[in-house]
Order: sequence, then C-alpha cells, then structure tokens
Amino acid sequence: PQGSDDWRRLRLRPATAEDTAHLDIQLSAGTLLYGEHHLQQVAAAVEMAAGDIRLQGATARLGETGQLKLAGALRAQGETGGTLQASLQLQKAEAGAVLQIAGLRDGTALLAGAMDGAADIGMTGATLGEAMKTAHGHAVLTMQQGRIARRLVEAASADLRALFRSRDDGTALRCLLAAATLKDGTLVLAPVILRSDGGTVRAAGQIDLVQQQVEVTLRSDPQTTGFLALDIPLRIHGPLAGPSAQPLRGAALPDLPPPALPPAQAALAQGAEQRDDDARAAGADRVAQRAGAAVHVDDLVRQLELGHRGHGHRREGF
Repeated sequence: PQGSDDWRRLRLRPATAEDTAHLDIQLSAGTLLYGEHHLQQVAAAVEMAAGDIRLQGATARLGETGQLKLAGALRAQGETGGTLQASLQLQKAEAGAVLQIAGLRDGTALLAGAMDGAADIGMTGATLGEAMKTAHGHAVLTMQQGRIARRLVEAASADLRALFRSRDDGTALRCLLAAATLKDGTLVLAPVILRSDGGTVRAAGQIDLVQQQVEVTLRSDPQTTGFLALDIPLRIHGPLAGPSAQPLRGAALPDLPPPALPPAQAALAQGAEQRDDDARAAGADRVAQRAGAAVHVDDLVRQLELGHRGHGHRREGF
C-alpha cells in the first residue's frame, strides 16, 4: 500500500493504468535534494499515458565531471501487475559519490577516482517483492588510476599492519573490474578483481535480493601483498543489512560460471582492460621496481564471455 515502509509491498502497477490523459513532462533542477544526498544539474524527460510511464532519459552530475544517465519504462501488466525495465550508465562518476548514494556515508574516504558503469534490470509482478523474484539483468563497474583506503585492502588480505596503523591513509588503485548477473532476484558477483599497490584482491559470491542475504568470499593474491599479510580468505555472509565476516583458511572462491554480457557492458569491460594494458606498457619500468606489482590478474576478462560474439578474449589484461 502507498506509504508503506516495507518495499516488498509497494505496488508495481503504474498509477496511470486507468487514466486516459497523455502527458509529456520536462524537468530540470540545479540541485536535487533527497534525504542526505544531493544531485547536481538534473534533467529528466517523462511521458505518461494510460498504463505506461516512460523515463525517456534522465541525467545528473556526479562529482566535477561525472555523469549519471537513467532510462526506463513502467507498464501495466494484466489486471493487477506491472513490468519495469530500466538502464543506468555512469561516465567518469566520482566513486565516493556513487558509494554515498548507495548508502555508505564515508564513501569518499573509502574510494576516490573516476568510475564507469553500465547496468540493466527488468522485472514483472503485482508488488515489488513479487517482481523481485523475476528480476534479471547485468552490471559492470570499472575504475583505473584511483585511490582506495589502505584498511580495505589490508582487511581483505588479513594484513597484520592494520593492527598498528594509526591513520587511515590510501593506496593507489590501479584497476577495478566487477561484473554481476541478476537472475530471479539473485545477484551473482563474478568476477570481481581489484588491483592496487597494496595487493590484488578477488571476490565472488551471491546476494539474494529477495531474502536479503549475502554470501561472498574475498581472497587476496599472496604474490602481490605485503610480507605481514596472512592472505587468509574472508567469508562475508548473513543478512544484507548486517553481514558477518569470518576468516576461512584454505577456502577457495566459489566456482561460478562466467557471465554472458550484453554489448554495452561487454564494451565497458574490454575498454577497461585495454586502458590497463596501455598503462602497464607505459609504466613497465616502474612495475619492474616492485616484484608484487608485476603479477597481473590476466585471467580477468578471459572469465567474461564478452558480448554474445562467440569467442573469448584471450590476450593479457589487468
């Protein structure tokens, strides 16, 4: 019902389902405030008709030069249901601002740099909770040449230096590529790889958006971390609102099938790999000065069935 705090009970059917009016709406705002968040330079074009609400396009600035783009449609389905289709793009968006919108208040202290991303989602049902069981989609996030809080990398690699660190400084993030596939309300994370000067960390697992449960394993590469890093895999599990973290010595990452990405997400992943190849070629001398940095996660894009073009991308990357 309208006004309910339980998102599962929110009706997906458009309120315009019984209306005959046809409206074209253009909106713009220098600053849009919602809760503790705000967006700059917002513009949106909306079309409303009987049983149909279309977001022709919406844009907003994230950071100094970043941009968020949204598009989608909500349509009546049958007598009581609705169908939602939506897409999202991030272009050079400030990573900290993205994390803050996602609910992490200290996002700017955790991650800094330009983030690119592409995602799509679709679902059908009478309520959002019912529709979430049918939800499907894909997402890819990439970053190069940013900064990440050193404590995050040390926590993922069980680095003993975290126990003695008196200040929370950052380390260079060389590249990040995360791919996710959504099917029947379950988000499968694979592969997720982060390469920083503090080490390389991989992650894989699942997030059940219907039951609000998470099961993800993080594992650091011992050839890239510091000599005080124990490199014990970390299991994150439990309720999405308050998961637990548990070290599991000898645990392997979940054996999850590689995703088949739509063209937009596939192109984003390939572009990230190419930029990382170029950066490593240009900085080969600097890489040689640090043995750990010479270990590259060259199987990252090989795990992706990029596009639907029927061939793997076998060259070294990340």
